[in-house]
Amino acid sequence: MQIVILQSHKLVKGIFRASTFKDCEFQQADLSDCIFERADLRGAKGLTSGQLLKCASIKYTRLDAALAAEINAVNPKLLKN
Repeated sequence: MQIVILQSHKLVKGIFRASTFKDCEFQQADLSDCIFERADLRGAKGLTSGQLLKCASIKYTRLDAALAAEINAVNPKLLKN
């Protein structure tokens, strides 16, 4: 298993459909306009709801329960689970 650190990186307009990011470090990463449709972000470290709300699409994305609850509190239609 390889741990990827994306700390403070700009992933602007990246397309990550159906990708898995377990143990990936997202602290302060810029995810503006990224597409994470059907991605698995469970177990990602340093990921915040603020970062995901800047994404172009996070439909059907798998998230940790606490992070999904934060996003659903702001915009319940965003995840469409």
